[in-house]
Amino acid sequence: MTEEERVKKWSRGISEMDELSMEEKKIVCHQTAMQMVILWGTLEVIVIGFLVWAAFQYPEIIPSFNRITDLVNSNFEHSGTRAKRIGAIIVSLPALLPLIATVLIPLIGVFAGCRKHLVRRAAEKLSYQWRMETDLKMTRGITFADVKQGMELLQDDKIQYLIISPPFEVMDSLFMQTAHEEGNRFTLEVSRKENNGSVVYAQDGQTKEQVLYAMQNYMDRKRVPDTGNWEKIASFERAPKELLKNVYWMFNEIIYVSANTFSHDVVEYIEDNQKNWHPGEMAVEAEKIYIIFEAFIIGKEALLANEYVTDISTLEEKCKIDGLFQTDIAARLFADNGKYFTNEELLMKIHNQIAGKNLGNHMFFEGLEKCNPLEGIPCYCVLLGS
Repeated sequence: MTEEERVKKWSRGISEMDELSMEEKKIVCHQTAMQMVILWGTLEVIVIGFLVWAAFQYPEIIPSFNRITDLVNSNFEHSGTRAKRIGAIIVSLPALLPLIATVLIPLIGVFAGCRKHLVRRAAEKLSYQWRMETDLKMTRGITFADVKQGMELLQDDKIQYLIISPPFEVMDSLFMQTAHEEGNRFTLEVSRKENNGSVVYAQDGQTKEQVLYAMQNYMDRKRVPDTGNWEKIASFERAPKELLKNVYWMFNEIIYVSANTFSHDVVEYIEDNQKNWHPGEMAVEAEKIYIIFEAFIIGKEALLANEYVTDISTLEEKCKIDGLFQTDIAARLFADNGKYFTNEELLMKIHNQIAGKNLGNHMFFEGLEKCNPLEGIPCYCVLLGS
């Protein structure tokens, strides 16, 4: 089993893992594996300690251990060949079962009983951290020192934008971002929740020191600048009716891990995307949404853990065409920051959800259209064309 296969297996059925990138999932699984080893080792020490204590308290059990040792030694005494050694192991197994059980039972108990809990806890801990996003990468668990380094890269035009997002709302703000203007000036933008959505305010002509001061207040003092005199540059409904209608894309079998690679491919796909693709802009202000898309599947066994068929009657045998069912699939997606989806994150997650599925001749993305909520969660239909 490869590391990626193990990550997918351990992530199955854990919604908190859906929010993380593949690299972050690997970190969570590695941490979980180490915790399970430590927990298992602790249980083994307790079991062995108990056996030693029992041997001192009840000396009559010591002869039983001696008999097991003598039996195993006698079985291996004349096992000079490989075949005889295997035979000796098989013959000795019944006598060794109590000792084997002291090793396997704690191991199975830790793996079966604690793995999901440990994965979920590690994923939650990773999700609820400050996050910094640039056009090069996204980093969780940042400090203000990381922001200062990011500003240096921005000033040198090594990155195009810098966004910091809190794990929870700060004075009704979901993010703060900046971009480099001409000379040593920057644009500072702040999101504010208003009415049934949010508004992004911008202030041009800021110095690097002013931007850093605002971001330090944002992170350390949980304060947002007074945006009363700032320019209102964008407003968003919590669940806009249409999304990404001017972005062109074709679904394929590639699973994207890097958001930067995905954005690059979107821009390169067609010339119009160069002016229509705004990866860092907020698409939907919701921690989770459903998407619905039409596909051809062999049955329920082809569905992923976060998918279900919206109309189960479409999977009746009479509906099968050339061995496949044509049906609508609903898939639940989670925002990485637990608050909102950017254009880049949303389209990449939709692509990865649909990648490799049989869409017939309708494999071209034509935007998203709001439909009735599912389970009280905002829902969008993926418009597909040929």
